Amino acid sequence: MTETVGHWVDYIDKQLIEQLSEWRRILHQQPELSNQEWETAKRVKKWLSEMGVEIVEYPDIPGFVGIVSGLIDEEIAIRADMDALPILDEKVCGYTSKNTGVMHACGHDGHVAILLGVAKVLCDIQRQGLLQKTVRLIFQHSEEQVPGGARAMIQAGALGKAKRIFGAHLWASLEVGTVAMKPGVIMAAADRFIIHIQGKGGHGSMPHQTIDAILVASHIIQGLQTIVSRNIDPLESAVISVGTMQAGTNFNIIADKAKITGTVRTFQPEVREMIQERMHLMIQSICQAHGATCEISYMEGYPPVVNDSKLATEIEQEFHQVLLSEQIIAMKPVMGGEDFSYFLNEIPGVYFFIGAGNQSTGIVYPQHHPKFDIDEHSLTIGVKAFLAILHLECRKMG
Repeated sequence: MTETVGHWVDYIDKQLIEQLSEWRRILHQQPELSNQEWETAKRVKKWLSEMGVEIVEYPDIPGFVGIVSGLIDEEIAIRADMDALPILDEKVCGYTSKNTGVMHACGHDGHVAILLGVAKVLCDIQRQGLLQKTVRLIFQHSEEQVPGGARAMIQAGALGKAKRIFGAHLWASLEVGTVAMKPGVIMAAADRFIIHIQGKGGHGSMPHQTIDAILVASHIIQGLQTIVSRNIDPLESAVISVGTMQAGTNFNIIADKAKITGTVRTFQPEVREMIQERMHLMIQSICQAHGATCEISYMEGYPPVVNDSKLATEIEQEFHQVLLSEQIIAMKPVMGGEDFSYFLNEIPGVYFFIGAGNQSTGIVYPQHHPKFDIDEHSLTIGVKAFLAILHLECRKMG
């Protein structure tokens, strides 16, 4: 290979930059929920087919793969997720969601647009006879809804013969123009719990005749917060957050039932296991002490996202070929979850973040907010970053 990554990036012209925004805005106006992304997939397949990308479909799932064939029998995979969220779009702009109550509030529309841009450049390179390895473009359904679409796509054969996989997330808390990554663990395991408490109801004036489910719930909520503070090594990281507590029917009635829901976020398997054990013991003990009973449901979500350390270091160096040093940020791990982790459990790879916020233009709202938006310059940065990764991978022969 004599061409540099700079030659690849030169294919990103003004027309493609404008096309990135157009693709993204069309997708933003027509969002679809997890496992319902059939029209999104149909639209994206049409765009890819017009470029000359081969399409591989799978029965019963909206997710699919686009293939840009290279000169040798080796494959690399990159992935974008396609689903939106059940959120009302409150932005006032020309591309507000037309599907009431459904919104691309996490940037997945941008992820798809970035991969479309990468596909366009790869097709141009392919026509010049310069694409060494085959690139599998994985357009995945249902990232937002557990158990996620990644496992279904793996089972369907979406990885093909790929030896490595790469993915990225537009990130509102990072300023546009930047990319961020780190070796090793970068995102957390994301679990969910539900606690049902059964007490004994009664009149508010006669508490001695009751088992107050709200009182029991309050002790459980407070107790859960001591698990991290008093059981986890301070040098490790973990989060237990209670999201809802539902109980009671009237101001003068002591509740007989209460329901608590929440999430647990961890990086290390042993910490994840220990928190489950401590939660069950603590909840059961508190209920027993008050004369109540309980049912505990603990549902493990996505495993942690763990980057291949060697690949991450190589990619960070490669990013310097297409970005300025100040644009490349060392990322701290985040407690969010991502089913890209399932791909990384199959083959080595790297997941990174692309800055999408812009304080100066008011693009400041976080992921999953009704006014979430991205600075669309981030789409070009994303294409450059993926091209740098793919160029690096194509230089690795054998």
